Amino acid sequence: MFGSGRSLPLMRIFGIRIGVTASWFLVLFLFIYWLAPQFGDQLANNSLGFVGAVAATLLFFFTLLLHELGHAL
Repeated sequence: MFGSGRSLPLMRIFGIRIGVTASWFLVLFLFIYWLAPQFGDQLANNSLGFVGAVAATLLFFFTLLLHELGHAL
């Protein structure tokens, strides 16, 4: 499942291989677990809180990806 460098390859951007390690999934689920109750309280809806936590976590990782691509380019 995990390729070279023990990471799961996702895509290539400008020839740069993008991948994640198993710890990425752990951090992803922990962030969602920690953020969902706060988002649920703010939105007064646990389902929307979960969706908000997922969106915020993915947005956070996307900004990290953009930052690292800036270094690579």
